[in-house]
Amino acid sequence: MPQPDRKTGGVDLNEVQKTIDAVTGATWGTRNRIMAGLFQRDLRKHGDDMPAFAPPGEDVSR
Repeated sequence: MPQPDRKTGGVDLNEVQKTIDAVTGATWGTRNRIMAGLFQRDLRKHGDDMPAFAPPGEDVSR
């Protein structure tokens, strides 16, 4: 198995470019929907590895 590049933190640069291409020129609403979808996909795939998150003002432990 290839080792992740330390400079990119193991991030797939093709995925980064796809994300940039998807949000470039998009309206804020479209951009937010794209990013929310990507976050939900990553949460399903890597939920146990992701840091805890709660919107501002909400308790992380809930």
